[in-house]
Amino acid sequence: MPTTTSVDLIARSVTRRMACVTVSLTCLLSCGEPPTPAKHPSSKDEVSEAPPEDLPALTVLQRLRGSEDERRACFGASNKPTDGFVKLVWDIDREGKVRKVGVEGTSVHDPAIETCLSDEIAKLDFGPQQAPGRARWTFVHQLPKMPGAGASRAKQRKAAKHQHSSDDNDEVAGVSIEAASPGSLDLQRIENIVHAGFPLFAYCYRAGLERDPELGGLVRLRFVIDEEGAVMGVMDSGSEFGDPSALDCMAEGIFALSFPRPIGGDVRVQYRIVFESG
Repeated sequence: MPTTTSVDLIARSVTRRMACVTVSLTCLLSCGEPPTPAKHPSSKDEVSEAPPEDLPALTVLQRLRGSEDERRACFGASNKPTDGFVKLVWDIDREGKVRKVGVEGTSVHDPAIETCLSDEIAKLDFGPQQAPGRARWTFVHQLPKMPGAGASRAKQRKAAKHQHSSDDNDEVAGVSIEAASPGSLDLQRIENIVHAGFPLFAYCYRAGLERDPELGGLVRLRFVIDEEGAVMGVMDSGSEFGDPSALDCMAEGIFALSFPRPIGGDVRVQYRIVFESG
């Protein structure tokens, strides 16, 4: 039988253990579960890189200059003449090298043409960049003519002559919205964006002057702004201009423009401009 002293020691030991259990339960009830480690803000799951910024359209056009013939030849890659457009997008690294060329839109739907154009773009060097960038361009071959455009233009010229107008350039110059457009967009906003894009068209015209110093005339382009504000199609609506390659280039400039979203559907626009040599 244990002595009084041994009983006391055992009792004290049990008391201490119960006190520890009580403290542990109290801590769990009052403090909750232990905190989970916070994720580092640098974790790949938490931080994503910002998308690269698009290069200005004029910068892209200037870099494309000089290799037009190679890209134009791509539209014959299927051993048959093909008209239409192909819109490409590509990334540019800090060294200016082209990466990840892709097709954003096309009217030709020909893998051979799209691959040829992509291969030509992959050869470009944009020079050192402050940050990775992105470029997009729509390549046009033999801009399609708007049905009936020639006859319509002849009627306008006849009417101008009947009114004894010595020069109908004022009548044909500028931007207008076709009355049959399903959607609506403020005409002044369209004009501002088109006029801001004039350096693109002027660049195309200067390239044409190198081929023909006497080049000049009326350019009439009809384009459609889709519900997202992008240009979805461009046609020649009766130009009197002697350089088809320059016309294709100007159509590419129209494709490079971006507009506000129209209300109620797409918007059909007529753009008319006169170029005079000298």
